Amino acid sequence: MTRWKMEVQLSKNWGLSTLHGQSKGGAPVLVHYPTARAYTPDETIRPFPGWELMSARQATVEMAKTQSLDAEQKALVRRFAKG
Repeated sequence: MTRWKMEVQLSKNWGLSTLHGQSKGGAPVLVHYPTARAYTPDETIRPFPGWELMSARQATVEMAKTQSLDAEQKALVRRFAKG
């Protein structure tokens, strides 16, 4: 069973969340923790110094590759990646 209210930490500064105020109807947003700013999948960001500009969707997928995520967390990443 997939939880509708979730947060997945992708790095020290980034997480995927359905708890943020910008999340609507359980749709996850990518959150930059230091600023609390939320990004939708198609917004362009530079997630880390030295990384190229990319969509929040692509950044989420790349950051998720560096984490050990459980099945529900992976499902949330896939939902965000689908947009």
